[in-house]
Amino acid sequence: MINRKFTRSSLCKSALLALAAVTCTLAQAHGINVVCKGAKEVSCKGAFSDGKNLHGANVRVLTYKDVVVWTGKVDANGQVAFPRPKEKFYVQFLGADNHMVEVDHAVIKP
Repeated sequence: MINRKFTRSSLCKSALLALAAVTCTLAQAHGINVVCKGAKEVSCKGAFSDGKNLHGANVRVLTYKDVVVWTGKVDANGQVAFPRPKEKFYVQFLGADNHMVEVDHAVIKP
């Protein structure tokens, strides 16, 4: 006869250990954090999750039809600025090792 309580308890502990291992792995992943604001001119500041700025990262501003309306690079201070498009848009930041983040116009406040 199998002790169901022991089996269920062991299963729960194993599942929690597996989840903890996955969570630790994800926390070590290298991410990009970007904050943008501006009504007429949008200025953005970005950094990797380890605190290093995005200096030299490629930036593209695209319409919802994926038409590129502006391109540039992040400066030595981790900043970039561009004229705010009249149509709906999003901003793409491409850092080292193809780390990418997109910021939608709806979250860019004046």
